Amino acid sequence: MEGAWLLESAKDLTTGRSLSQGAMLLLTRSRFALLAVAPDRRPPRQKQLAEYSKRELLELMRGVEGSVGEYRREGNRLALIPVFAFFPEMTGEPQVFENVRLDRERLSVEWEARGRRLLMTWRRVE
Repeated sequence: MEGAWLLESAKDLTTGRSLSQGAMLLLTRSRFALLAVAPDRRPPRQKQLAEYSKRELLELMRGVEGSVGEYRREGNRLALIPVFAFFPEMTGEPQVFENVRLDRERLSVEWEARGRRLLMTWRRVE
């Protein structure tokens, strides 16, 4: 499970509607970092990072949310205990990813956030 995971798809299980993507999950043996950015805040692919001014980079960072902390796996559940968060859903109490399914290249989890039950599929990145 250790490694870097890029959010490939997210779906609201109540409505069946697909949700915008733009998140990365980093897992070590016992720690996690979750970073998310709104789709309209992502830089265009054709522009290199070095081509941005400091002002442009700061403007892009305004839309980033994130959380870091510890995690533990309990059967098919992943308990995330945030130590520091600037991600509204990840502040306060520990969060739980349920129905965790892992294969070589994919990680899928269910998560309740903002009153919605989400199915998220992550793809391993090198």
